Amino acid sequence: MNLWQAGNAISIVDLYKALGLPDAEGMAQRYLESNTNPQGFLEDIKLDEANTDAETDIQLLIANKTPEERDDYDQSYFNYFNKFIASNRYSKLADKNTKAALRIQSFLAAVQHVMMESLNLQQSMQPPQGVPQPGMPPVGPEGQPPVPGEPTAAPASQPPTQPLPQQAPAIQ
Repeated sequence: MNLWQAGNAISIVDLYKALGLPDAEGMAQRYLESNTNPQGFLEDIKLDEANTDAETDIQLLIANKTPEERDDYDQSYFNYFNKFIASNRYSKLADKNTKAALRIQSFLAAVQHVMMESLNLQQSMQPPQGVPQPGMPPVGPEGQPPVPGEPTAAPASQPPTQPLPQQAPAIQ
């Protein structure tokens, strides 16, 4: 401690190790980043708070383990992964552990595929627009129910119900 107080005569990592703190390297890295790039450091902290499920899966992938498949991947989960891949934290990981970075990219692609399949299934279960459903009022031309007493649009095979206005003769 005296060496540190004497003007940083030892590195911050050595100080943390001498104090017996766990993960001295990680703590030193965060300390230095918070002092040299406080805005980036705060953005990484905000990113870390966003989605615990996604962060847990990222940690499993880094540790070369396979996360359990989830029943539902929500948009915040997917956004968290995208923000992580765009972060400085991911860049550092890719430099140090290329295989972990590739596992994360592959997993994100698989999650995106599952999300698209789920969305397509949900859309296929929706009735087509404009088709009346049993027990539901018919839908008007703009997707709104017809208003009682208002004229409705005629089908294309029938002439309009209102006469067309007469054109004035051209003046020569």
